[in-house]
Amino acid sequence: SHNFKSRLRLEPEELAEVSRILQLAEDELSFQTPGYEYMACAHFMQLIGFLSRCYAGAFRPESRPLLRLGGVLSFLEEHHAENLSVGELAKMAHMSVSTFTRAFNKATGLAPAAFLLRLRLRKAAELLKRGECNCTEAALRTGFADSNYFSRMFRRLIGVNPKDYKQSARTKISGADNI
Repeated sequence: SHNFKSRLRLEPEELAEVSRILQLAEDELSFQTPGYEYMACAHFMQLIGFLSRCYAGAFRPESRPLLRLGGVLSFLEEHHAENLSVGELAKMAHMSVSTFTRAFNKATGLAPAAFLLRLRLRKAAELLKRGECNCTEAALRTGFADSNYFSRMFRRLIGVNPKDYKQSARTKISGADNI
């Protein structure tokens, strides 16, 4: 729910204010009453000022944990196959393990280990769907050291075993969208 990715996210009230300012500028440009260019420019400057304040607010202290979690989530996306501990991830976010776990759970709805498991299974499902490798290779390439554990978790979360999933992917049946 907090996918910053260096873009500004506006709350509904903020978006309503942006829309209001833009409407004022559009009205000035449409009706072209005397002084409309100056007024349109003034509304544009007001918009820039408002958005600057919104952007600066995204970096206030209470949002820093979310920004740090964003960095961890990006890291996990790229390094999901590595053997990672919650302690290492917490250190990366500059948080204690308990604070990190609480913040991670609040932001994603999952504990870090459960999130990583689902991420790995989703990546493995993509590999199987594209037919790039067999089930054991998919397990190893996505960070599972034990292919039996991989198969059990795959079946539990996706609903079919990896082999059947790979075969059914050819007929466009996909259960990985649920994880």
